Amino acid sequence: INNNNNVLSTTLGKGEEDEEETPYWLLETALHEDLLHYYNKQIPPKSLTGSSPEVKVGINFYKIRDVDISTSIMALNVWIRMSWQDPRLAWNKNSAVARDMH
Repeated sequence: INNNNNVLSTTLGKGEEDEEETPYWLLETALHEDLLHYYNKQIPPKSLTGSSPEVKVGINFYKIRDVDISTSIMALNVWIRMSWQDPRLAWNKNSAVARDMH
């Protein structure tokens, strides 16, 4: 297995009939490196047109912890889910790592 410049390839050698299959975890590691090598999470994503992406927000209230009627304060446990698309993390089917994934 050769991981050179974030390009993953597998061979057993010339003339061999059987080709060794790369373990999936190794392909995932190479894909992670390929996607995140130059990625900076401190820079907000922009769409392909240059505008800010649409952020979807969902709130799921799963527990009322406390209600104080005299002060009108309620304590809740909630799940907050946010999602958006970042084109810097888009799947590139032509990348060397993507071609090695089955």
